[in-house]
Amino acid sequence: LPSPAPMSNISRVLQARIDLAAVYRLLDKYKLNEGICNHLTALVPGTTDRFLVIRYGLLWSEVTASNLVMVDAQGNIIEGEGPVETTAFQIHKAIHLADPAKYACVLHTHMPYSTAICCLKDFELKMVHQNSCRFHKGIAYDPKFNGLVLDDNEGERLASVMGGKTVLMHRSHGVIVCGASIAAAFDDLYYLERAAEVQVLALSTGQEISYVDDETASHVKAQMDKGKEEWAAAHLNALKRGLLREDPSFMKEPRLRPAGLPWGSRAAKPRAWAGHGPDRGIRASAGRLGGAVGRARNGLPRLCTSFAFRRRSDFRRMYITSAGGRPRFPVPPGVNTLNIGAPLPGGAPL
Repeated sequence: LPSPAPMSNISRVLQARIDLAAVYRLLDKYKLNEGICNHLTALVPGTTDRFLVIRYGLLWSEVTASNLVMVDAQGNIIEGEGPVETTAFQIHKAIHLADPAKYACVLHTHMPYSTAICCLKDFELKMVHQNSCRFHKGIAYDPKFNGLVLDDNEGERLASVMGGKTVLMHRSHGVIVCGASIAAAFDDLYYLERAAEVQVLALSTGQEISYVDDETASHVKAQMDKGKEEWAAAHLNALKRGLLREDPSFMKEPRLRPAGLPWGSRAAKPRAWAGHGPDRGIRASAGRLGGAVGRARNGLPRLCTSFAFRRRSDFRRMYITSAGGRPRFPVPPGVNTLNIGAPLPGGAPL
């Protein structure tokens, strides 16, 4: 395949939506979520105070690129339909704002083995395995559990406890894993759980544990850090290909406009969220910034089997085609939807 064209901001936002929806589906598949709780977010490319998040009440298996909600740091819903859970808003807002570059993606789960370690008096990930070493001296530990995160103060406290690290283990609660990209955060979360699983299983034997010494653990971490970004992108790309074979609905393209407004209507200032309410959800009317920026699509074709390219003016626009080869709908130039072919410019976007 030819190299993709430089990505427009609309394309980058769509790529972020697709990647985040894929991570929701993958963690549901691996049973690393908990009911309709827990939450994964990604900053909207080109912004430092807007992020994408699941609509409260959806199963993670129902998340698609199109139904992720875009919310800003004031609690206004910019695109999509709420509510957004208050704990999701308070935790993720504070961490994203603390360092938008390092914390572009924030994943919070109660995944079983890592959370089991969080319930121990000595709730530390021990250097017992190769996977453990990638987190050597890279985890922040918070021994203070104050209950549900329902206000700015507790969200900001958690962000402060992270102290610039990308993993937080919170006693009696769960874990928060962050990254400069969706792929990086997902990769760390996946291997954190695998490392925790090995530790719990090793301890369950009742036999003496063999620990990796600090010097060796530091050396292994340095080795892994050199290739982490590339390996993370390859890992997520491979798993998305698997998802595509099983159920491509996670890639369903969004209407590129806030919900509830007709095409061509004038921009309306979003109204502020209505408080915490009994369901702890953020309920905001569908507002709009900047008017319509795209056309609605009718979802993905039933079967995606190939790419075709049509020349438009002086560039090529990528199309996903049906089995018969007829283009069904265009994907914005540069969106590496299936992650086949050359990497995107400047490394994997969010």
